[in-house]
Amino acid sequence: MATDWKTSDDAAVAHGSLVFDDAFFDALRTTDVTLRKGELPVATGPFNFVAKDSGAILPVIVTSVETAPFKELPDDVFSRDSKGGRAQTLRDMQSFYPDLTEDSPVTAVSYKLAPA
Repeated sequence: MATDWKTSDDAAVAHGSLVFDDAFFDALRTTDVTLRKGELPVATGPFNFVAKDSGAILPVIVTSVETAPFKELPDDVFSRDSKGGRAQTLRDMQSFYPDLTEDSPVTAVSYKLAPA
């Protein structure tokens, strides 16, 4: 049985997208980085962010991708993520990924909004 691309980060990336909870979707316009647990093979270039329930699409250009243990991500990633720093980001991510630790690999996807 095929995996629904809206329920798996790996399947979504293969589909050319990352899926976000609708409650957080609008905030993607006010930052330039998103973090996901694990090592995701996101390529630089055109990409889509998709709201899980509404299906809204935000076209972006991925400018860089960095994967490292959470504790080794550079501080600027957390200031750009606008969630209140490293400790707050870890707590926020643990609400989606309960087994996330500071040693877990995390992929930081940097992006800019695609021209309209």
